[in-house]
Amino acid sequence: MTYVVSAYGDGVVDARGGSIASWLYVTDPPAVDLNGALIGNADYTQDLVSVGGSGQLRLWNGNIRGNVSAGVASTVDLHGGTLDGYLRASDSSNVNIYGSVSSIEPAIAPGRFLMTGTWLDGVPFLLELYDSQTLSHINIMPEPSAFLILLAGCFLARTRRRAGQSPVQ
Repeated sequence: MTYVVSAYGDGVVDARGGSIASWLYVTDPPAVDLNGALIGNADYTQDLVSVGGSGQLRLWNGNIRGNVSAGVASTVDLHGGTLDGYLRASDSSNVNIYGSVSSIEPAIAPGRFLMTGTWLDGVPFLLELYDSQTLSHINIMPEPSAFLILLAGCFLARTRRRAGQSPVQ
């Protein structure tokens, strides 16, 4: 068990399994891949994972038992796994969710939101968003086949318009 991990400089951290008991700091542009790792304990009162300064965090699966904070030109890519605390994004950060969102509703805590959906592998997720500012930093990355269908539809509509036909007949 590791207690604190700080990733910075030109390195890449690939955590496959295992656990980090306390904090994970990602900054100055390394990337951290979490694949089956457990981060944190039962104390959700702090920002357990902090990503900033062009750092990148990629959660593939596993569990983060605490809050995640993204700021200052950082990127958080969520492909799967669970987040037991809230997700906060500010400054020029980006949060990319690889899946589909089914609902965004107000949470019990004032100013917070609950986002539900499914990851690309079909597993459901629930994320608590810290505030509306966090919501404005989220990008939904659709399933690749859905994107191809959308692209094909746009191509067909453009081809019909060039041929002088209306897109819908």
